[in-house]
Amino acid sequence: MLTASGNIYSSAFMTPTLFIGIDPGVNTGFALSERGRLTRLATLTFWEAIAELEQLCDGSRPVHVVIEDPNAHAAMYARLDGIDGRKRTKIAQNVGSNKRDAQLLCEKVLLLGAQLTTVPPKSTKVNEVIFRSVSGWRDKCSQHARDAGMLVLGR
Repeated sequence: MLTASGNIYSSAFMTPTLFIGIDPGVNTGFALSERGRLTRLATLTFWEAIAELEQLCDGSRPVHVVIEDPNAHAAMYARLDGIDGRKRTKIAQNVGSNKRDAQLLCEKVLLLGAQLTTVPPKSTKVNEVIFRSVSGWRDKCSQHARDAGMLVLGR
């Protein structure tokens, strides 16, 4: 089913009370929202995120996972004009790595039987002051964790 926020794939039909937000990358942002309130923000490795998914998506309750999916974004080569060859190659490699991480995380979520929504990356980032204001989160957290938190804020 297609929605305004992205693609939803569902193998669970109960209304979830736990939402997981994931911002894939070398430093993977990970957020938990329970009953509309952020309860955890973290920066994890890819494998730590997989382990968290396995633990949280154990079938004991319905879970909805929202993953920022760079595969949904158009090519960005035009935005790389003026960047030298080595830097451009590194950016392209990072984007490719993030795309693969997102794909593997999506596959894992579906294998675990959780609901999945993918959303394209946003071009703007929320700084710590604004994030605290809109989320009520008071602990220190990375940009990656804030990005993951924004995916599930208010859900």
